[in-house]
Amino acid sequence: MPKRHTNLQAAAVGRSGCLCARLAAALMDSLVPAEAPRPRTGLVGARRGAVLVGHSAGAAVAVETALRYPDRVCGLVLISPAVTTSSRGFLARSDLGQLLRFAWTRALLSSDGPGLNYVRRQVLKRRAEVEAGRLGIYADEREVPQEVIDGFLQPLRAHDWDKGTLNVYRSFQVGGTPPALSQIRVPVLVIQGTQDRAVPLEAARQVEAAFRLRGPANSRLPCPLGPAGCVTEMFVLEGCGHVPMDEMPLEVLRAMVDFINRECCEPGRSTPL
Repeated sequence: MPKRHTNLQAAAVGRSGCLCARLAAALMDSLVPAEAPRPRTGLVGARRGAVLVGHSAGAAVAVETALRYPDRVCGLVLISPAVTTSSRGFLARSDLGQLLRFAWTRALLSSDGPGLNYVRRQVLKRRAEVEAGRLGIYADEREVPQEVIDGFLQPLRAHDWDKGTLNVYRSFQVGGTPPALSQIRVPVLVIQGTQDRAVPLEAARQVEAAFRLRGPANSRLPCPLGPAGCVTEMFVLEGCGHVPMDEMPLEVLRAMVDFINRECCEPGRSTPL
């Protein structure tokens, strides 16, 4: 039986807000007894740190948070991590045609008028695909739940969604210095599906390899949180797409609970590191 924690904190971040919220709640239900006071699922007030769960682009947010606030994070779970390990980002895997289209798109986005028109066309085209259940994130999209479709369309109900989306597009960083993964001294679990079309398995393996450069548990590198601070594990789900927490929730939860119990808690105690 897994240990039951009464003061563990978890924060899940990602673009799929509804799915990440459900993941955080399910994780807390798996770790915290029902009669215990419900802990907060964020970083505010955390004394011993939180386990951050980041999905897709949210994995990059979790990594950045661990780098900025190392004393407030005791573990990372990165699901389908859209985390760059190359200074060229996605450009390293692009052909000439893709590079030219990228340059043209960046030029359009730099101006408000053409940029907004571009965003509206792209998003409304994508909206029709989502309404038809073609999200491009599940390995099997024959029966996508309506609540998932509605969740992805929810942001389009916001005022000035097009202006907000334009600013998001402009903020995308496709190159530059990758995050200093070797400086993260907490246990890391990478969860990845083999049929992920958004973040290929090979990209996730590159993230895992970058974390493994921190060295084994007996590394001479300083690990302020103890030997477990250098642990890196990867859990691969066969036949799974970009949202493992929705496609294979039980397998994901088991992997996370086992990892947190083993690597993010002090031996013999039911408290996070």
